[in-house]
Amino acid sequence: MILQALSDYYQRQKVDLPPFGYELNDRIPFTIILNEEGKFIDWEDNRIGEGKKKRARSFFVPQSQKRPGTKGWQTAFLLWDHIGYVLGHDPEDPELAKKQHQSFKERLAKDFPDSSFDVGVFSVAKFLKDSNFDLLYEHPAWSEIKNSPVNITFRLQGDLCLICQRPKVREFIARLESDNTAGKARCLITGEISSIARLHIAIKGVRGAQTVGADIVSFNFGAACSYGKKSEDRGANSPISEYAMFAYTTSLNYLLRINSRQKLLIGEDTFVFWAEKTDPAEDLFADWLQPDPDDPARGWKPSKSCMAHRLDQASSRSIKTIPVFLYWVSHRMWPDFPYDFGMSARYANWRRTFASTSTISPSSVRRVIQSFYQCGAY
Repeated sequence: MILQALSDYYQRQKVDLPPFGYELNDRIPFTIILNEEGKFIDWEDNRIGEGKKKRARSFFVPQSQKRPGTKGWQTAFLLWDHIGYVLGHDPEDPELAKKQHQSFKERLAKDFPDSSFDVGVFSVAKFLKDSNFDLLYEHPAWSEIKNSPVNITFRLQGDLCLICQRPKVREFIARLESDNTAGKARCLITGEISSIARLHIAIKGVRGAQTVGADIVSFNFGAACSYGKKSEDRGANSPISEYAMFAYTTSLNYLLRINSRQKLLIGEDTFVFWAEKTDPAEDLFADWLQPDPDDPARGWKPSKSCMAHRLDQASSRSIKTIPVFLYWVSHRMWPDFPYDFGMSARYANWRRTFASTSTISPSSVRRVIQSFYQCGAY
């Protein structure tokens, strides 16, 4: 079951993946620094790189929600959002920005009715209540921020983590997420009696899907529901526990993230891959498909005759060579298994290279693939 495999992947990669109730977000280029009294101190630029290659760092932030349609302004994110929600600033539509800002303040007050439990949350609540943004607007960084709907968040002066990442805040958000359920039932993934998720987190990064994300599990009209269930029951039609839902959606969104080395786009399809357990083959496959641009010492640099380049430049032609690589890897792992991909005598030169390659490594992958192209077999 694919959802169970993704849930297991979350358990294996738990240290590197967002905690319960959070998501990995790489679109927050700026942070507002506040002191304990909620006073503005500074803008922090979270971007890395130079010039046009600047990109925001990735952060764990509270889970976002879909907000399509004309009433999208009613849905604000917790402790982060774009400047229209956080500051009420939108030069193109000031009235909409006012409503968005009010939604942001109401969301904070609803989820944290007593902000005094954490000094960071208290500082944000005080900052929004005072609404004194003059120093913020006078900062040199504002000239770059004000004309684009960039996402921003908060950090307490002296802290290394964001306010939304403070320990007490994480515990509080985990409890909030557990309350958004459709009752208790047996989870289809874990097999345990648990609180069932009413709505599932959207999957982003799939080619051709909506920018707000797509759903794997959803029931939006009565004819699609189980007998005796209604569309209002939502998650009860396909009972998956809140935690298992978070695990499988977080894993898939992680695999589909921007610059993921475990994602492959071929034509109109999006593929992801992972291993059932920790195995060098997982990194090897990623090295072969798309070497890590941030680590020149890892993997190998694609040349015009190698498979990774062909996947980028002529994916339709390269699709035909994928079984060849799989044949070679699987033959090395399970030499007694009778594999046959219909290879003919035209691959004689390539077969000799194949037979002389005894180890699986990035360099041997390159050597086999180069010989494959040199013999004109594609």
